[in-house]
Amino acid sequence: MKPEIQNPVPVQVRMLGGFSITIDGTSISENDSPSKKAWLLLQYLIVFQKREVSTSELVDILWPDTELSSPSGSLKSLVFRARRLLAPLPLPASELLIQRNGVYCWNPSLPTEVDSRRFDYLCSQVFIEKEPKKKLALCLEAIHLYHGEFLPNSCEESWVIPINTYYASLFLKVAHLCMELYMQQENYSRQIILCRQVLALAPYDETTHYNLIYSLYLSGNQIAAVNHYQAVINSFYSHPGDFPPLSDTFTSLYKIICSGNHAQASDIDEIVSQLSESTPPRYQRGAYFCEYAVFKDLCRVTIRSISRAGGCAYLCLFSLTVLDQKSIRSQTLSKAMDSLCQAITTTLRKGDVFCRYSSEQYLLLLPVDEDNSQERAKQAVRRIMKRYRDLYPRNDLLLEYSLKKLDDDL
Repeated sequence: MKPEIQNPVPVQVRMLGGFSITIDGTSISENDSPSKKAWLLLQYLIVFQKREVSTSELVDILWPDTELSSPSGSLKSLVFRARRLLAPLPLPASELLIQRNGVYCWNPSLPTEVDSRRFDYLCSQVFIEKEPKKKLALCLEAIHLYHGEFLPNSCEESWVIPINTYYASLFLKVAHLCMELYMQQENYSRQIILCRQVLALAPYDETTHYNLIYSLYLSGNQIAAVNHYQAVINSFYSHPGDFPPLSDTFTSLYKIICSGNHAQASDIDEIVSQLSESTPPRYQRGAYFCEYAVFKDLCRVTIRSISRAGGCAYLCLFSLTVLDQKSIRSQTLSKAMDSLCQAITTTLRKGDVFCRYSSEQYLLLLPVDEDNSQERAKQAVRRIMKRYRDLYPRNDLLLEYSLKKLDDDL
């Protein structure tokens, strides 16, 4: 079952970010032919190279929901097609994919270097190594090897899913450790490069976004930090339900990157210029839109101010509820939220403030006179709801609200 090959040339197999086989400079790739099942057969046998695989196991893997009239015949036909895929390589296909006595395997006597195995080994060494410089070098080597998820074109196969998840999780674990090491070194330029590299493969990883924003801020690029923060917020909100909500740790980062020490100003006009609004024009006409971290501070300031003047304030939470989960799309909810934002902005006064609280909610502060205060707050809410219905007349989402009078000692 193990034909010996004289002076075998190592077989190099790529499984991270795609599938290819290379021998002595000659390569074949899954992109060369649309024969998906034949490629899947090769992938399975290489992943489990150390053991012989029975006909019944391969039939279950390759045709999980199909009743075959001749399972062994179908498999033999598929093996023939797989060997045709191997034909361009400088070793005979029959010496690579071995078939004997009803079992199959990728030749175990042939040295086969698989990138996912090397990646797994490097990661194991990362967690063992104690010396920071060596640990960092191992992290970088592992990250460099990870070109993308494990067998991405076969990622829906039942046997691929757990392996795919394992390597994706391992990649982020090592990447986060590498970020910690760079932060300890205060090497923000390298940290920024690393974070962008990681985000190219894991665009919704909150920890990496956090480290990128914080490193931009610490390196003196405050504007880029704020811009990236806003881009992340918009991106996460535009895909509601697809990803976990952003943590309080992340959202509190906004106050950090908007603060910090400033160089001594030579002219008060310079400070006035910095205070000028940089929000988009559609937010400048009416109520002030801000982040939740800023909203909380503005609430406290407003309550202190209006209580002295004999007024009060109500907190209003607008929520959009999906009526039919099966038919609604994330783009539809995003459009509805944009319409609600526009309704709030154009209906409230320029001195009022609001923020986005979640992917389906906005939070408003409504200062009103103490006299008949609740009715005044409800009137403002009704105006917003009317404006929203004008902008978004569809009935696939339900707009609801709740009101709460705030205490003076907030």
